[in-house]
Formats: sequence, structure tokens, C-alpha cells
Amino acid sequence: MIPCLNAEMQPGQQVCWRRPEYARALGWAYAYGPGPFEVVRIVDKSDQGIPAGIVVRTKLGERDINEVWLRDVNGEGLR
Repeated sequence: MIPCLNAEMQPGQQVCWRRPEYARALGWAYAYGPGPFEVVRIVDKSDQGIPAGIVVRTKLGERDINEVWLRDVNGEGLR
């Protein structure tokens, strides 16, 4: 199981790509930027059976990115 972000994550925190090489391969690092990104809000998607969405401020504006793709820039906030 991939460790995910702690439910305690708060708006204003800085996050970055968990695996930058995957973000580059998928084109996300190019489209959204390399990070770090500021967390704007958390979107609970537990009713859909999927991990939370983290709305972050990117170079294309606010984007909802699944929490499994992101980590805290300090390596904190991981389960």
C-alpha cells in the first residue's frame, strides 16, 4: 500500500510530487509545474471509495490531484 497524506493536512501547506519521475512521464510536471504547490483545500472522496483529492495551486490554476501522487515537502504528514 502506498502511504498517503495525513488527514491532518491543512490549506497553506506545501506539497510536491511523491514520484517526480512519474509526474514527468505522465506530463503532469510539465503541465502543472514541478512544485512545490500550495494546498488550497482537501476534497473528501471517501464516498467514492478513493483517496482524497488535494486541490493545489499550479501554474495552470487550482487543480485537484489525488493524494497518492503528492507528499509534504518536508516529508512530514505521511502515514
